[in-house]
Amino acid sequence: MKRPSTFWYYFWQCLYLIPITISIYYCQTIFINGRNRRYTEETNLDAAGPKETKWEKLSYEMIYLRKEIIHLKDELEEIRSWKADMDQNFEDKLGVTFDKFYSDQIGIFDYASDYAGGAIISTPNTISYPSKYGLRLFGMFDLSVDSEPHLILHHTTFPSKCYAFYGHQGRIQVALGRPVVITHVSLEHLRLREDLRSAPKDFEILGVEENREESLGNFVYDLDDSIIQTFRVTLKNQTFRKVELRILSNHGNDELTCVYRFRVHSLNLNLK
Repeated sequence: MKRPSTFWYYFWQCLYLIPITISIYYCQTIFINGRNRRYTEETNLDAAGPKETKWEKLSYEMIYLRKEIIHLKDELEEIRSWKADMDQNFEDKLGVTFDKFYSDQIGIFDYASDYAGGAIISTPNTISYPSKYGLRLFGMFDLSVDSEPHLILHHTTFPSKCYAFYGHQGRIQVALGRPVVITHVSLEHLRLREDLRSAPKDFEILGVEENREESLGNFVYDLDDSIIQTFRVTLKNQTFRKVELRILSNHGNDELTCVYRFRVHSLNLNLK
């Protein structure tokens, strides 16, 4: 039998060694990579501490959510408390406002009003102006009536519902509901679609008892002030059953003067 040549002998030997070499190389690579990976994990574990499990993370999140819910609950309780306080304050202020409105708008009893028994005695030397609320018959005849002085004692006022008289001076005598020590008087003039020049300006208040008259002071109704203006009288500790409102001038209307409401009070208040 013929022996193979030396070349082919070594050739086949190399072919046998190639798979063995490749296998050894891959085994070595796998071993080294595994060792490096274990080293990296151990290093990270030492730096960051033990890794949290999924259940531990969920537990932490539940604790955080519980704290947030408690915080929101506290804030909701604060909002409810604030709302209750606001509602109570609003109800109190609204009640005071309604009480003031139903207490003749200024909260001071009026002894000259019709509900207190006040009445008009007379209007000396004063000519009533025709009322705007007359009647017209068949479109041809106008039936007008004079303005009535008792309107100034009525507890409600409406635009154009006033006592109007000719000129800028007039006198109105009023009987009070009972004898009182007069401390303040109030004069009112509405300002809706009205010629404000007809509003009273300078006026005097007189207390009348038997045949005696006492001046309680001279005052000025200011159109730049409130609609209802209250004034303190100058004469004190005097009891009167009758008073006289004496209009001395208006704000520039030469034809007529209009008085909406006149009040008489008996209180110890720090009003002007």
